[in-house]
Amino acid sequence: MPIQIKKPRFKPCDRTYRISAAVTMAVTVVFAAALIFLMRIIVGAANMDAEDFPLKVKLSAAGLFAVYILYFASCVTSLALGVRAYRREDNVRVLSQSAFFLAASVFCLMNLQLALAVVFSAFDLDEAARKVTGAQTYGDFVQGQFASWVCLIAGMVGTLVTGILAVVKLKSNRK
Repeated sequence: MPIQIKKPRFKPCDRTYRISAAVTMAVTVVFAAALIFLMRIIVGAANMDAEDFPLKVKLSAAGLFAVYILYFASCVTSLALGVRAYRREDNVRVLSQSAFFLAASVFCLMNLQLALAVVFSAFDLDEAARKVTGAQTYGDFVQGQFASWVCLIAGMVGTLVTGILAVVKLKSNRK
């Protein structure tokens, strides 16, 4: 009788991590869309006086900040679940993929100053915005954040790739 090679069982912590990575991929897509559409509204209103800020700009800034926080939280959650899967199941592949979530979390923290400045400016909290931006004008501050923006985009690409890998793994291990 020939020897049959069994396919390794899909472990529960690995499954939880993969689901989390897929959810983070979806949140990344929402965050990218929010960046594209809402930043256009916010930046377009940056040259207006504070009294002329329409409700649309305030809602856009609040919505963008909320999606930013959701993206950061989902990256941290996926990172924690990846480390948990490594510790419990000795899954080195998951740990290496979690490095993308670590990088994305760090890149989110790099952009926290900009996110706070956008929200404070939109809600007419000029003193708080000045504390966040320092001595720079708002336009100079935004232009100085170029490296942080590039890092954030790189983190988003990493989470998208990891999410795609997670979806493929989940599809191939369906019951």
